[in-house]
Amino acid sequence: MSNNNKALQDYTAARKYEDYQKAFENYELEYWSNKFRVSKDVLKQAIAKVGVSAAAVEHYIKNAITKRD
Repeated sequence: MSNNNKALQDYTAARKYEDYQKAFENYELEYWSNKFRVSKDVLKQAIAKVGVSAAAVEHYIKNAITKRD
C-alpha cells in the first residue's frame, strides 16, 4: 500500500469518526429524530447499530417499527 493510500484511509477513518461524533450533537439529534419521528434514544441506538448514513438509519428505523407492529 502506498503512503498516499494509507493517508487517504486514515483521513477517511478520521472523517467517519468526526461524522459519528457530529451525529450526537444536540441540534443534529433534534433534526433527525423529528425527521424520522423517533426519540433521540432510538436514533442513537440506530446510529450505533448501522452508522451515520441517513439512508441506513432510516431503513433500520423503518424495519424496527415494522417488526414491532
